Amino acid sequence: MNPEKALVVGATGMVGSRLVSELADAGWRVIGMCRRPPANPSPRCEYLYVDVADAAACCEALAAHTDLTHLFYAGRHAHTTTAPEPIEINIAMLRNVLDAAEASAPGLAHVHAVHGGKVYGSTLGPYRTPAKESDPRVLADTFYYGQEDLLRTRQAGQRWTWSTSRPLTVCDGDAAIARDCSASTRRSRASSASTCTFPARRARGRPSTRSPTLAISPVPSSSWRKRKGAPTRPST
Repeated sequence: MNPEKALVVGATGMVGSRLVSELADAGWRVIGMCRRPPANPSPRCEYLYVDVADAAACCEALAAHTDLTHLFYAGRHAHTTTAPEPIEINIAMLRNVLDAAEASAPGLAHVHAVHGGKVYGSTLGPYRTPAKESDPRVLADTFYYGQEDLLRTRQAGQRWTWSTSRPLTVCDGDAAIARDCSASTRRSRASSASTCTFPARRARGRPSTRSPTLAISPVPSSSWRKRKGAPTRPST
């Protein structure tokens, strides 16, 4: 039996669906956490239907999964495109899952959170490129900062390591995944995307060398704006 067991939070989203598939293909045991059953569930994934804003529900759902080794967090609270995404509830959701995972799984080895280009100020207009992880935080707040601060604080003295990924836009060439996500995409934002294969940000240790690389297929974008001949990319 593969010793690595992953929890994918947000398992019905575009990133989460792909992670479930890639991890299962790599021989991992996979637990998918989501509020509602997926339209096309993977037969190789055990699904837990949980509202991660409910701390007690998270603890109850994960109590039996004492052999969990990796947490991939790709969840986000419901939001609209006309207002900033809520910060405190998004931080609390990650905290609830992390509390439950730490309590039930002493062998937790790595926690990864999927973030996006807003961490570089991509929604504030033109910004310096190439953007770097060492750049100062932008003035506009985002829950990405709070989640990263939470992971950094909670990891101190622990055996597990953490990382984040910051794709500008995520898309997937699998038609089934695209169809499953189309309703939520329409409710949130139209996404005509650039491309990305995104690296993980590491903190105090290295992610497992057996962790999969998440490669995102390129899709031509008609919404790029030009500035001095260079594209300003759409944001997540």
